[in-house]
Amino acid sequence: MDVNASPAVQSRKEKVLRCLDVRNQTGVEIGPLDRPIVSRSEGNVLYMDHLDTENLKRKYAEHAVQGLVSVEKLVDVDLVADGRKFAEILGDRGPVDYVIASHVIEHIPDPVGWLCDLAEGLTDGGLVSLVVPDRLFTFDHYRRPSNAGDLIDAFLQHREMATPGQIFDYVANVAVVDPMTVWKGELLQRVPSPGHTPEQALNLARLRLSDNVAPDVHCSVFSANDFADVFRQIIALDLLPYEIAALEPTAFGEIEFFVTLRKSSASAKERAATVPLDVPAPALAEGTASDPDRFSLVIPMRVPGWLRAMIPAPVKKALKGSLVHRSSSRRFPGARSS
Repeated sequence: MDVNASPAVQSRKEKVLRCLDVRNQTGVEIGPLDRPIVSRSEGNVLYMDHLDTENLKRKYAEHAVQGLVSVEKLVDVDLVADGRKFAEILGDRGPVDYVIASHVIEHIPDPVGWLCDLAEGLTDGGLVSLVVPDRLFTFDHYRRPSNAGDLIDAFLQHREMATPGQIFDYVANVAVVDPMTVWKGELLQRVPSPGHTPEQALNLARLRLSDNVAPDVHCSVFSANDFADVFRQIIALDLLPYEIAALEPTAFGEIEFFVTLRKSSASAKERAATVPLDVPAPALAEGTASDPDRFSLVIPMRVPGWLRAMIPAPVKKALKGSLVHRSSSRRFPGARSS
């Protein structure tokens, strides 16, 4: 199993496709929008999203005005994630050889169940290529990392929506983080943002219980090291039918790491042994750790109209203009938001 990159510097796309042979395989890319990692000219790829092409165009029409998504370049959606199992959605087009999911797994309320569901639609030896935001260098910096218990809890409960606690943690602790400041080992200053308090986070958590609605949040939070530790335990418990084919730690100056899972029928012990024990972990300078006495939410950007329209009304009212990612309990989020 490869843990580190080859001597030559690899591009982001090369890291995603490291174990894949897209020209000779059939695969699915989840949520490509207008920037697919694999183009149709490169291989037999199916694009999957939570809406069909026409509805995506309507949805992103206002978003496109801001220059973030080009409606004209949106790919044609082949598969719509409508709540059915992945294998059912594929139908006679499955099983497939690979699935690509960039900045998706952190939004999934039940990552273990989701990965098991993908496995049902994969060929033997099929691959899942994940791009995962590294909590150390993103707005999740001040949040605690997810552990195996968190993922097992979600799996055993077949969770379909973020919990009140996850919502509180996200709203209370998300902050603007300059990744280069962290990489350079400089002191991070957590600047409070007026109006975003633990009290507001608590209101949203209560709303989740009373109205059963939730903003789309990062349900899981990992560094490359965290991910390896958690998935080693989960694979050893035989909860996932995968081994680790490759794990590329976060490169200097970047904010994401890359994991390729391979569907395998080997024993749980053998599969767990493929998870590296020595994932390089960047050292953070003193003072960059979370300070629990300084709760605040720093909003990284103005909320565009397209995003406001997607937030359930009760959540919107409670947020009063705060940024939350798209509201969704769907199995396959269609955005690369992180």
